[in-house]
Amino acid sequence: MIELIGIVAGVFILISLIFRSTTKKTEILMRVLNSFGAILFIVYGLQLPAYSTAIINFCILCVNIYNMAVLLKRIDEN
Repeated sequence: MIELIGIVAGVFILISLIFRSTTKKTEILMRVLNSFGAILFIVYGLQLPAYSTAIINFCILCVNIYNMAVLLKRIDEN
């Protein structure tokens, strides 16, 4: 079960990296998918336990949340 979480997390990250962010909407979608992957990797890291994996993915999640907030603010301004 733990391995499945890691595999699904990797797939979310991979899909998010395939996106070409040409618009704000696609960039938000990319960040959302990447955030799902990061959340799953946090769970994965805590279950193993591999705390370094959980910590770095928590940081990635925080960066994604910040960038999504900035993008959404720009969309609201337009």
